[in-house]
Amino acid sequence: GEDAAALQDEQIDAVVKAANCLPGLLRMVARAVRCAVHDLATLSMWAVDALRHGGGEGGKPSEAATSIFSTRLVSQSLLHLPPDARVVLNCLVNLGCPLEEEDVTAAAAFLGHPGSVRAGLCCLYDRGFLTFQDLNQRHDVVGHVRQWMLQYGGFMLG
Repeated sequence: GEDAAALQDEQIDAVVKAANCLPGLLRMVARAVRCAVHDLATLSMWAVDALRHGGGEGGKPSEAATSIFSTRLVSQSLLHLPPDARVVLNCLVNLGCPLEEEDVTAAAAFLGHPGSVRAGLCCLYDRGFLTFQDLNQRHDVVGHVRQWMLQYGGFMLG
């Protein structure tokens, strides 16, 4: 009823506030919910926690709050990735540059099955980990995901 709708509005509001400094984070949140990786109640709990610890004043969250929320979202989302997607993401981050279409073919040959690279890429797009650069036709890891992995993520993806 009305109470449930009001609660949901509150939850969404907390998430939007915590993700405010990084528009890409909000897309990732939406995709995480759509892919059933996270539910709104959990995300809202993390957001409220991040805002409390991040010390954001008024309507605008601090960068610390955004960073806390981002770290939690990215790390937990990584835990839910299938193995082939993890391998592809790890390769992309370690490569340090966007992946061209011919690289995808080469990677598929290297991994022994073209399907595993394609499946990994599809999953990463679904979860909001990758963007496609129209100008040079390349697959690229979203900035805050790359940053998190370079800072904390190696041990999780080995």
